[in-house]
Amino acid sequence: MKTELSALPFVECERRSNVGRTTFIEEHFLPGRPVIIEGDAHGWRERWTPELLKQRFGDRMIEANTGEFIAVHRKYVPMKLSDVIDNITSGSREYRLRSLEFLDIIPELRHELERDGYFREYFSAPFLMHNLWLAPPGGTSGFHHDFGFENLNFQVCGSKTFYLAHPSNYSNLDPFEFSASPVHPLAPDLERHPRAANVQFVKATLRPGDMMYVPRFWWHFVVAEEVSLNINTFAVQASTARIWASTTGLPIRHRIPLAFTALTQRRRSLDRARMETFNWVAKYGRQLRLPNFMGKRA
Repeated sequence: MKTELSALPFVECERRSNVGRTTFIEEHFLPGRPVIIEGDAHGWRERWTPELLKQRFGDRMIEANTGEFIAVHRKYVPMKLSDVIDNITSGSREYRLRSLEFLDIIPELRHELERDGYFREYFSAPFLMHNLWLAPPGGTSGFHHDFGFENLNFQVCGSKTFYLAHPSNYSNLDPFEFSASPVHPLAPDLERHPRAANVQFVKATLRPGDMMYVPRFWWHFVVAEEVSLNINTFAVQASTARIWASTTGLPIRHRIPLAFTALTQRRRSLDRARMETFNWVAKYGRQLRLPNFMGKRA
């Protein structure tokens, strides 16, 4: 039995304008509340369009990835940036671009981002990581959360819709590999995942110039409404106490490995942090009766 999202409860994400740093910290960052900040980065609107990136850097080699819903099913293919852009702008859903290394591949953009960074007013952590996303119309992400990373997402061009779920829904989403869910928010299979009916989604549509704050541990699934390019900045800013508080309401057997992974992120990459957590769970999971986080993916 498939049930469309319209049959499940959701609310619109809060939208604000002229949000200063103090307001952002007190009303969104500290309590972990998502928000869309309208037009706050207007100077970045249409700055890095697919057409301009192709014109300036089309001969650079980059890894495109295929668009499967479950991240571990995707393949990564070396391609020229111009070929990736041509494929995506043609309407094909064969490839999309999610690049953690785009500033290394295109170092000319590093100075521009660091000089005029849209994130400066909100994120001041010493560790920041930037991603570039380019998706075709109808392209989607998997349903996942980013552990202890704070996520500030800026829409450069096109439009994307995010469907978010509070961290307290962890058990309702049948997670695997700590941070992914097989539940498809737009077509949840309630026979396989009946507890998904308990989730109240938050819907957020971004247009050029909008920024959205996705707090640590918040689940999100993303749909490109048209050819869409956005940049997001990850920051690790939460204290140990805040990371623990962010998972309030989860069973202790879920909170322990999630908090362990988030804390490990401070010093190592996400992949390394996840691997260390797998090893830790393998060592102590039986004694603590931790769940099988390598469980079902579909």
